[in-house]
Parts: sequence; structure tokens; C-alpha cells
Amino acid sequence: MRGFARVSRREQGYDTDQVDEFFTRARDVDGGVTESDVREVAFDLVAAGYDPEQVDLALDRLEESHTRRRRHEAMASGGPDAWRAHVAELEETLRPRLERPAKQRFVRPGTTGYSASSVDSFLGRVSDALDGTDDLTADEVRAVTFPPAQGRGAYAEGVVDAYLDRVVEVLLARA
Repeated sequence: MRGFARVSRREQGYDTDQVDEFFTRARDVDGGVTESDVREVAFDLVAAGYDPEQVDLALDRLEESHTRRRRHEAMASGGPDAWRAHVAELEETLRPRLERPAKQRFVRPGTTGYSASSVDSFLGRVSDALDGTDDLTADEVRAVTFPPAQGRGAYAEGVVDAYLDRVVEVLLARA
């Protein structure tokens, strides 16, 4: 339906029905799909499904399109100052974690999580990007991976992922 390539029968790809249903809802103006929905959607892996790389790229473009539309609507109704205020408000939600001491920025996992030192190092780039001294992109944030760690040397993955989703939201809003 969407024109995504499928992986071979021996490979796992995204469930075609789930992907098609999501993109159908996303095309419908009244489908209620938001940027957050796009960032958080997950599809089951099945044999001979859609190529995950192609679908993920389409999701990235969809999120960017939603952000551009929201920016346009905000600027049409409140002008550039309204959009800048919105972006500044989003940025401020990121700063408190950046101001925490290293290795204390996120909760610890129950078992294995992301390497706290690797996450903290990447957050240095996030901080620099917010200050305008690093040209970090949303694509770089989406692509970042962290090695696993345990105990005091780790952060819980879910809260780090949620934080990085907000970083993507801010970077797209700033673009």
C-alpha cells in the first residue's frame, strides 16, 4: 500500500498491516496523529515485513512535516514571537537534567541499562546545542546508541529515550 520494500522471507520486517494502518491514520487530517505519536509508534517484527529502515525514514519525515505544520499554524495565529516562546519553553524542560551532576541525571535501571558515562557525554553535546555552540541534528539524536551497563554505571533506558525524544522535538522546532 505505502510502497515500502519488503525484506526477504528469512528476515524480520515491520508488520505491513500495522504500518499501513498507522500511515493511513497519519494521512487523515482528523486521524489524531501527533509528532509524539510518530516518535513513539512501534510495529511488530514479522517475516517478510516492510523494510524497517525505509519505514523509519518515512516516520522521521512525517514527524518533521508535523512540526513544520505546527510551526506554520503557530506563526499564522501568534506570529514568530509565539513560536519562539514555544520553543524556549520546550528548551527549558531539557535544562534541569543537564544541570544535574554526571551519573545522577536519570534513574538507575532494575537490571541492564545505558552506560551513564556515554549518555552523560552525549548530553554534553545536547547542552552545547541548546547554547548554540554545537550543530547537533535531530537525525544524530535519533541515531545515537549507548553501550549497555549495569548498576550505578547505568541509566534506565526508558527515561533516557523519553528525554532524547524531547531533544528531537526541540531540535526540529528550532530548525
